[in-house]
Amino acid sequence: MNMKSLWAPTIIIALSFAVFLFWADGKMKTPIAGSHSFTSLTGEKLVMSALRGKPVLITFWATTCKNCIAEIPHLIELYNRFHTHGLELIAVAMAYDPPNRVVQMAQMKNLPYKVSLDIDSRHANTFGGIWATPATFLIGSDGKIAWKTIGMFEPANLKSRIEELLKLKKDQKCCG
Repeated sequence: MNMKSLWAPTIIIALSFAVFLFWADGKMKTPIAGSHSFTSLTGEKLVMSALRGKPVLITFWATTCKNCIAEIPHLIELYNRFHTHGLELIAVAMAYDPPNRVVQMAQMKNLPYKVSLDIDSRHANTFGGIWATPATFLIGSDGKIAWKTIGMFEPANLKSRIEELLKLKKDQKCCG
């Protein structure tokens, strides 16, 4: 196969990927429904409307995802640092992840934040049809997506974004 015959399929694939990213980006800019809820492994119901006024970090992960596992220490650090200031963190295990593995991993890693199963992909669909992990969303106190990334997040960048949302929350309280 010569190089000229590879150009057309390569361009088609690249354009298809660009269209997908544009579509996915548009789908994920919509506010998270106030009635959307998660159920934690302990049975606690977490309703997005009840979390309004707080920044919420939502991460989609899987026990078989090496990058997801690599992010866990950073997520624990962010949670421990910012939870007392109002940050909520929900780790959503993908539908293909066996629940017993998720429970084992949460216990083994001693996760301090909420972990939820996405048995029917409802959560992944709410966030624009997530299929790749890790996928991380930072929801502002207004319930809208303030930041998102597909793939590993940069810890310092995410820390700064959380600090900024918490600062804005404080400014709104004192001056609002």
